[in-house]
Amino acid sequence: MVKRNYMENRDKDREYLIKNLKEVMEKEEDILFAYLYGSYVSGPLLPDSDIDVAIYLKPNDLKKYLEIEKRLLSTLIDRIHSDRIDLKILNVLPLIHQYYVLKDGIPIFIKDEKARVDFDTRVMLRFFELKPYLDEYKDMLFSRIKKGD
Repeated sequence: MVKRNYMENRDKDREYLIKNLKEVMEKEEDILFAYLYGSYVSGPLLPDSDIDVAIYLKPNDLKKYLEIEKRLLSTLIDRIHSDRIDLKILNVLPLIHQYYVLKDGIPIFIKDEKARVDFDTRVMLRFFELKPYLDEYKDMLFSRIKKGD
């Protein structure tokens, strides 16, 4: 029997996962696009690695978002036979988290390309407008930690 190396296993696992995620998401009319991020994109994949998925939904209220999240999470768990799914709704994530999903993730499902490009552009512009202030805050915080304040 030939054993596949780590990268082959990782790529096969990721292909299987993306295929199943896409099939579930295609049935959800409210999902406009989705990203896979975290260890399934950047590795390493470990037996206890969770599956980080971020979805962008048609504009709606928070209650509707939570209903969709609950239903989708249950469907995904049944479909891929794992409860290690960390499902996030991009519409309501903090800006920094949105930025890192876009920066480090890969789009795995796109129903509305214009909505995806608009969202990506908006997040990147807002993030880079705030970045100098975030950097200044981080520097100040680390300085205080070094001083023992």
